[in-house]
Amino acid sequence: MKKYIALLLCVLSVLSLFSACTNGEDDVPTRVLPDNVVNLDDSGNNNNPDLNINNAWSDNYYAMFTYYCPSQGYSNATVISERKTQNSFIITNPMDNSFKYYVNSETGIDEYAVNPAKQLFSYNHFQGKVVNRDINSMFMNISFVSENFTKGEDVVYTGTESVADRNCWMYLQRTYNAEGQVEKVAYIWIDAVYGFCSKCITYSAGNVVCSWELQEFSVGTVKDADITPDLSQYSFAGEQE
Repeated sequence: MKKYIALLLCVLSVLSLFSACTNGEDDVPTRVLPDNVVNLDDSGNNNNPDLNINNAWSDNYYAMFTYYCPSQGYSNATVISERKTQNSFIITNPMDNSFKYYVNSETGIDEYAVNPAKQLFSYNHFQGKVVNRDINSMFMNISFVSENFTKGEDVVYTGTESVADRNCWMYLQRTYNAEGQVEKVAYIWIDAVYGFCSKCITYSAGNVVCSWELQEFSVGTVKDADITPDLSQYSFAGEQE
């Protein structure tokens, strides 16, 4: 699935905050790649449900998800949570409670990066930016689905399944090399209500190369007061460069 990885002001700065947290090898997806995936019947593509791409959820939401991608340093499944309102946003690694917090100020967005292990926080300011317009979170990035996704000839609708107690459409997508051979295979679960990708497992040569899965999700339940951290317990480490 083609994903347009936009910036979270600088999304890599958010990703680099979190070290890979392992709960053991059982956290790594183990779905077995079907032997007949190359010759899977594409006739079901005619029965694709119409996707409802509705991004209204991104104004106010809570999401917890696991992320696994060795090429980005996530060699074991990492648990990440996000909470967002129109005025503030926080992304947290529940395993060590490290987080980044963004909040609107009079002149832009204030960013606080907190390292609980060292009892320190750093600060940055993004002049002229506002949270609801300029924050495009990690989950928003990885879960993005194009409106034309199901129209691709390499995409096959395979049925329905529940992810995080939410109904999802299931798809299989294959990409090919220059010789026309299957190079990568992705299982993709798309939320039936909002149209975002709530789960994805990508294989290459039979091995999982990247995956994520939504664990918890709610819309319209987050208040600014719920995600405002108490910075008084941390020492100021200085402004970020």
